[in-house]
Amino acid sequence: MSLRKALRLAQPAGIGPTEVAEHTGYARSTIAKTLRNMPHATSGNRAAGLVPAQAERG
Repeated sequence: MSLRKALRLAQPAGIGPTEVAEHTGYARSTIAKTLRNMPHATSGNRAAGLVPAQAERG
């Protein structure tokens, strides 16, 4: 699995960069850099099913 795909799956689950690093073998700095460069999910992408919906916090 690619790092980007792993991060897309981990974010809605609340899994942070440290845990992703432990499971994938990538360095935390690489994960942080990839997260910064990933496009942010828009509500349109979530509605279209392209990005998993995140739980509302409140």
